[in-house]
Amino acid sequence: MSVVHDFGAGRFAGEPVFVPSAGDTAEDAGWLMAFVYDAARDASDFVLLDAADAAGSPVRERSPCRNGCRSAFSGKWIDDAELA
Repeated sequence: MSVVHDFGAGRFAGEPVFVPSAGDTAEDAGWLMAFVYDAARDASDFVLLDAADAAGSPVRERSPCRNGCRSAFSGKWIDDAELA
């Protein structure tokens, strides 16, 4: 099954990173975080989505980049237990 989140016209998401919820074993228990570029504002927003409801409204949306940073996350989220 695929799910699409529509960020609106002129808004483009970079590659999201999945952040698992601590202690939960469900495959979609966690969050998706991404930078979303808004062409009309020439600015990017940090967006956090509930992975179990990726098509739903963002859990958090904040504008940290006023100069249109278009960079994205790349990598894998790991917790302290995986580092030990």
